[in-house]
This record gives sequence, structure tokens and C-alpha cells, in this order.
Amino acid sequence: MVHVSVLGQEQRRHFAGFQANGWTPVQSDEVPGVREVLIEGTTQLCVRSKTIHARALKAQNDAALGPIRNRQELLGEGVPVKGGDHPTARNYNKIGARSSALKCHEMTDGELQKTASRDY
Repeated sequence: MVHVSVLGQEQRRHFAGFQANGWTPVQSDEVPGVREVLIEGTTQLCVRSKTIHARALKAQNDAALGPIRNRQELLGEGVPVKGGDHPTARNYNKIGARSSALKCHEMTDGELQKTASRDY
């Protein structure tokens, strides 16, 4: 469901963003058993292919995990400091990880496909 109108104002840019990401409006005779595809003139039923949806979920998952991986690398390897390879500095140029790490679930390809195949 994509909002096409809010408080009587058309949301063309919002709707165009969804269309650019592969979402297409459903026609009333396309989906068996679904009669109403435009609810109260404000919300349009849209669909996209499972392949595009799986790729979008993977990109979203990667974007969420990117900053976490970056911080993990900094904690594991230390901050690059000029002259930091000197023997007296070698043991002290790492960030101390004293707080507990948050667990972030990485979705496997199977989980991505399972999520992408859900009926919305």
C-alpha cells in the first residue's frame, strides 16, 4: 500500500520514488479476490517482483550492517595513527572495547528469499 494523497494533496514525488524502486500499481482485475485497489482515494495497492524485492531487502540489510562492521574493524585493528607502529605505541593504539557488543542478525540468502516471497 502506497499513499498517493495526504489531506487532499497528491504525493507525486513519494509515489514516483516507489515506482522507481520497482513498485507498480495493481489494477482491480489483476489479483483474484481483490476488488478494491484504491482505498478512499488516498492509498494505492502496489506490487513488485520477488527478485527485485529480494535485492532490495539485501541492500537494506547491507546498509544497516555497514556502520556496525566499520566499528568492529576499528575495535579489532585499532585506529590508524601516524607513528603508531613504533614499538612503544604498538600496545596502546587500540580502542578499548569495554561495553558489550550488540548482536545484529545477518539475513542469509534463504531468509531473504523467504521474506521476499511473503504475500503482502
